[in-house]
Amino acid sequence: MRPATRFISSVVLGLTAAVVACEDAFGPGRSVVLPITAIEAPAEVRSNEELVVRVTIQTGGCLSFAGLDAVKTTGRFTLTARGTDSSGPTVDCPADIRTEVRDVRGTPPHTDPMTVVANQPDGTTTTRTVRVR
Repeated sequence: MRPATRFISSVVLGLTAAVVACEDAFGPGRSVVLPITAIEAPAEVRSNEELVVRVTIQTGGCLSFAGLDAVKTTGRFTLTARGTDSSGPTVDCPADIRTEVRDVRGTPPHTDPMTVVANQPDGTTTTRTVRVR
């Protein structure tokens, strides 16, 4: 067998093995919304001060954290935790549940009341109300 043919055969065999061994060998998994299991927000904030909200995001198993989307509009601060799910019919996911804690900052000005909204994977929301002075 010529060296070039041997090299190409090795590459093809390696890629085939990678595809068989992994649910999605060429991608990170499906994008999903992750559960936000806790929201810590102050009871009140001044209209010209930064609003700091701490969220706890559930990961683990085949779920991994990718980022936190924060959108501030008048009277509302909406948070969505994004991640990837690498589960599938041929993937064994560990049974561990982990959490990631993140601080999110909302820039002033704020209007009273400010509602902090966390989007959940099932389409529901979890909210906290912050009074603005």
